Amino acid sequence: MYTVAALSTMAMRRLAVRKRTGVDPLALRPLHGAARATRYVERALVLGAIALNVDILVNALTPQMVADSLAVPLLRESEVLGWIGLAMLASGLALDVVALFDMGESWRVGIDRQHPGPLVMTGIYSRVRHPIYTAGMLMTCGQALVTADIMSIPVAAAALVGLPMQAYLEEEFLAECYGATYVGYCQRTRRF
Repeated sequence: MYTVAALSTMAMRRLAVRKRTGVDPLALRPLHGAARATRYVERALVLGAIALNVDILVNALTPQMVADSLAVPLLRESEVLGWIGLAMLASGLALDVVALFDMGESWRVGIDRQHPGPLVMTGIYSRVRHPIYTAGMLMTCGQALVTADIMSIPVAAAALVGLPMQAYLEEEFLAECYGATYVGYCQRTRRF
């Protein structure tokens, strides 16, 4: 359910933004473009997202096989960690939806150097510069606690490194685009 909700929300936002602006907000192009740090981070994030979705599918279709051969028993058997993970998943998904709608027509997946959209500093963005990345970290860590297997745990660890790197690269780009306005915004708000 979580995957369907997340993907359908993103698909609806993609269509809405494209319809209103004429710009495809999917700027993530991990296999194209120059060899920049952004491309490497995008590749890692795409591979991580694929791995998490495969993990969800494998857990849904063959839960006993995962429990027997891929699970980390100490984590998997903890009911408390499972509930904490579920709470992290739910709160991350809710934060993601709020952030997607607050971003409005500026929402992009990846750094869109051709059509960046207006700077958003209202709504949830008045408190946190990267609520979508925050939500992503919450959701991947939540999934790692819920599934507690050898696929989701390393992906969550990678997300805790990769999403802040992507945020840093995005901030460099936004500082170039919006100058002092963005720098002042950074001074008033937290990154995550």
